[in-house]
Amino acid sequence: MPDQMNTPEAKAKAQAVRTSLKSVPELMKSASTWWPMAQRSKIEQKLENMPESYRATYLKAMDGNSLAAAVKAHCLECVSWLRVEVRECTATDCPMFPYRPYQED
Repeated sequence: MPDQMNTPEAKAKAQAVRTSLKSVPELMKSASTWWPMAQRSKIEQKLENMPESYRATYLKAMDGNSLAAAVKAHCLECVSWLRVEVRECTATDCPMFPYRPYQED
Protein backbone atom coordinates (compact mmCIF):
# COMPACT_ATOMS: atom_id res chain seq x y z
CA MET A 1 0.00 0.00 0.00
CA PRO A 2 1.59 3.32 -1.03
CA ASP A 3 2.14 6.06 1.49
CA GLN A 4 -0.97 8.25 1.18
CA MET A 5 0.99 11.45 1.92
CA ASN A 6 3.27 10.91 -1.08
CA THR A 7 0.60 10.48 -3.74
CA PRO A 8 0.39 13.13 -6.47
CA GLU A 9 -3.11 14.01 -5.27
CA ALA A 10 -1.96 14.58 -1.69
CA LYS A 11 0.99 16.67 -2.84
CA ALA A 12 -1.26 18.80 -5.07
CA LYS A 13 -3.72 19.34 -2.23
CA ALA A 14 -0.94 20.36 0.18
CA GLN A 15 0.46 22.79 -2.39
CA ALA A 16 -3.01 24.32 -2.91
CA VAL A 17 -3.35 24.89 0.83
CA ARG A 18 0.09 26.49 1.06
CA THR A 19 -0.60 28.88 -1.81
CA SER A 20 -3.99 29.87 -0.40
CA LEU A 21 -2.48 31.08 2.90
CA LYS A 22 -2.28 34.84 3.18
CA SER A 23 0.43 36.95 4.74
CA VAL A 24 -0.32 38.92 7.89
CA PRO A 25 -0.63 42.25 6.02
CA GLU A 26 -3.06 40.64 3.55
CA LEU A 27 -5.10 39.16 6.39
CA MET A 28 -5.24 42.47 8.23
CA LYS A 29 -6.51 44.27 5.11
CA SER A 30 -9.50 41.94 4.97
CA ALA A 31 -10.06 41.87 8.74
CA SER A 32 -12.29 44.07 10.83
CA THR A 33 -11.45 47.73 10.87
CA TRP A 34 -13.23 48.49 14.14
CA TRP A 35 -10.26 47.47 16.30
CA PRO A 36 -8.46 50.36 18.01
CA MET A 37 -4.91 50.87 16.70
CA ALA A 38 -3.29 49.48 19.88
CA GLN A 39 -5.36 46.30 19.58
CA ARG A 40 -4.60 45.99 15.84
CA SER A 41 -0.89 46.13 16.67
CA LYS A 42 -1.21 43.35 19.25
CA ILE A 43 -3.28 41.25 16.86
CA GLU A 44 -0.66 41.66 14.13
CA GLN A 45 2.10 40.58 16.53
CA LYS A 46 0.11 37.54 17.61
CA LEU A 47 -0.58 36.59 13.98
CA GLU A 48 3.13 36.77 13.17
CA ASN A 49 3.89 34.28 15.97
CA MET A 50 1.29 31.61 15.20
CA PRO A 51 1.21 28.93 12.52
CA GLU A 52 -0.20 30.27 9.25
CA SER A 53 -2.88 27.59 9.17
CA TYR A 54 -4.59 29.01 12.28
CA ARG A 55 -4.51 32.71 11.37
CA ALA A 56 -7.92 32.80 9.67
CA THR A 57 -9.55 31.06 12.65
CA TYR A 58 -7.95 33.54 15.03
CA LEU A 59 -9.18 36.53 13.01
CA LYS A 60 -12.66 35.03 12.77
CA ALA A 61 -12.65 34.74 16.56
CA MET A 62 -11.40 38.30 17.00
CA ASP A 63 -14.19 39.62 14.76
CA GLY A 64 -16.60 38.50 17.48
CA ASN A 65 -18.95 36.66 15.13
CA SER A 66 -18.01 33.05 15.88
CA LEU A 67 -18.07 31.50 19.32
CA ALA A 68 -16.76 28.23 17.87
CA ALA A 69 -13.74 30.01 16.36
CA ALA A 70 -13.13 31.78 19.68
CA VAL A 71 -13.08 28.50 21.60
CA LYS A 72 -10.84 26.87 18.99
CA ALA A 73 -8.39 29.78 18.97
CA HIS A 74 -8.33 29.95 22.78
CA CYS A 75 -7.64 26.23 23.15
CA LEU A 76 -4.98 26.19 20.43
CA GLU A 77 -3.19 29.19 21.90
CA CYS A 78 -3.29 27.60 25.36
CA VAL A 79 -1.34 24.56 24.13
CA SER A 80 1.12 26.35 21.81
CA TRP A 81 -0.93 25.75 18.66
CA LEU A 82 -0.64 21.95 18.82
CA ARG A 83 -3.90 20.35 17.71
CA VAL A 84 -3.16 16.99 19.35
CA GLU A 85 -2.60 18.75 22.69
CA VAL A 86 -6.08 20.29 22.49
CA ARG A 87 -7.59 16.84 21.99
CA GLU A 88 -5.54 15.38 24.87
CA CYS A 89 -6.06 18.37 27.19
CA THR A 90 -6.04 17.54 30.91
CA ALA A 91 -7.18 20.95 32.19
CA THR A 92 -10.53 19.63 33.34
CA ASP A 93 -11.04 22.73 35.49
CA CYS A 94 -10.93 25.00 32.42
CA PRO A 95 -14.34 26.42 31.47
CA MET A 96 -13.58 25.60 27.82
CA PHE A 97 -12.80 21.93 28.51
CA PRO A 98 -16.26 20.54 27.61
CA TYR A 99 -16.33 22.64 24.43
CA ARG A 100 -12.77 22.16 23.17
CA PRO A 101 -12.38 21.20 19.52
CA TYR A 102 -10.79 18.08 18.07
CA GLN A 103 -12.30 15.71 20.63
CA GLU A 104 -12.48 12.10 19.53
CA ASP A 105 -16.01 10.82 19.10
